[in-house]
Amino acid sequence: TFYTTENEILQAWPVPRGTLAPDAAGRIHSDMREGFVAVDVVSARDLIRYGSFAEARQHGCLRREGKHYEIREGDVCRFHFH
Repeated sequence: TFYTTENEILQAWPVPRGTLAPDAAGRIHSDMREGFVAVDVVSARDLIRYGSFAEARQHGCLRREGKHYEIREGDVCRFHFH
């Protein structure tokens, strides 16, 4: 399961172990899979600890991953696509 958050709403998305980032994006919408560029990822634990993506980034906990990234249990993701 990975998570997305927007406007203080947290959404859980169950995916099988080994799911790659573009396929995870496709669980949200097929256009996101087709236009996948990258994903910003932070663990749920670190997001709770720091309170925002910006603070997690400042503490070095936010990372940008590409199409070969394997989604991990508890990832909080922001997908970039065109």
